[in-house]
Amino acid sequence: MAAGMLAAHVPPSAEAIVRSAGVTDVGHQPAHPLAVATMAEYGVDIRDHRSHQMTPADLEDADLVLTMEPWHVREAVVMAPTTYPHTYALKEIIQRASSVGPRDPRDAAAAWTTRLHQGRCARDLLRDEPTSVVEDPTGEPLRVFRVVASEIGSLIEQLSGLVWPRR
Repeated sequence: MAAGMLAAHVPPSAEAIVRSAGVTDVGHQPAHPLAVATMAEYGVDIRDHRSHQMTPADLEDADLVLTMEPWHVREAVVMAPTTYPHTYALKEIIQRASSVGPRDPRDAAAAWTTRLHQGRCARDLLRDEPTSVVEDPTGEPLRVFRVVASEIGSLIEQLSGLVWPRR
């Protein structure tokens, strides 16, 4: 759901590619039917989505890696240690960017994520902050998918304003 929403928020002028990858290997499964239905309510079509387990290449090729939970960050960094400076849980990046400030449109993403990364250290990966988690609604009823989608939508809206600020 988050990748679909983020892709819908990327400005046409941005040279951004949004991809989705998970921590666990579940095969190339389609999106959960309730996720598809919920995203349709937002005008986002994820019917063609197929799950993909993240790989070191996925992580190393990315300018920015966003996860739903801190332990996903930990897994990504274990898989590809050099990606730590540009790998964040969604709530963490918004919190850090709110302190550092939005990306200057003249700056490359790498310069901005370098500023965001200042003050982080490897031991931070050992903390699991419950307030930093975007819950996975899998196995829950439609109303929970809607609550999670609303939270993700709000977070993506905030992130979009920080990554692609309007002048």
